[in-house]
Amino acid sequence: MKTRWFFLPMILLAFFCAHAAEDPDNLGWYAWKGMDWVEKQNLSVLPPGSRRLLLSFTAQEWEQLTRDAQNMSRLERLHLVARARGVSLELLLGEPTWVLPKGRLRLMSLLRQIPGRFFVMAHLDLERHQLPADRQGNWETQVMKTLREAVAASPIPIALTTHHRELRPGFLRALNKAGVREIVPMIYVTNNNRVLEIVHGFPPLPKDMTLSVAQSVERDLPREESSFALGKNQSLAHWRALARQLRTIPNFKSIIIQSWEDYQSAIP
Repeated sequence: MKTRWFFLPMILLAFFCAHAAEDPDNLGWYAWKGMDWVEKQNLSVLPPGSRRLLLSFTAQEWEQLTRDAQNMSRLERLHLVARARGVSLELLLGEPTWVLPKGRLRLMSLLRQIPGRFFVMAHLDLERHQLPADRQGNWETQVMKTLREAVAASPIPIALTTHHRELRPGFLRALNKAGVREIVPMIYVTNNNRVLEIVHGFPPLPKDMTLSVAQSVERDLPREESSFALGKNQSLAHWRALARQLRTIPNFKSIIIQSWEDYQSAIP
């Protein structure tokens, strides 16, 4: 019996190592229909390796979620199911006008309502090119004001999703100084070597800031930008290969896919 028990830990270690090798990539998903997840509670549909689920809600859904006890109970159950599966729930907030003064006020009000016990991070999707052309020139100054106020207002850490062209040295230093904890550059490129070239061109990140890379599976984008035409299985293999290549990058955390809804509509 002693001999058998001696080997059992080694067997268990080999088992978990083997499964870790099959599930190495820490994928995340931009999920724009957040209320569907709250209502259906079905995290089993997530592919292996999924460790982050970024949930977005319409203004009406957010009102229903935060002011209705039944919906809050559903969110709590989803949180418990996610935690049991090793998946973190994160809040996804995307609206380009939040970098402008009036929009900033609305965002701060929303951030103060976040039930921080259920979400581990708030992701702000803020993109310069989505603003009218005459409002884009001072985007960097305006987005920094928004991020500083967001960090102060939010009960959970703040992450920024934006185009990779914005990641200049001064911008990254300002993000870190503002208290942003994660940067997610949108690199909608299906050539992994080109993605690596772009990432290697970034200035070094501060030690307390993590880096994730947003990839696209959007139906409406060309093959050079989106893996939609590859289908689900080949897309997963593609992102996992990219994640393995990016592991050498300091502070690299995950691949985050835009979006879950497009992935669901792709062929197997």
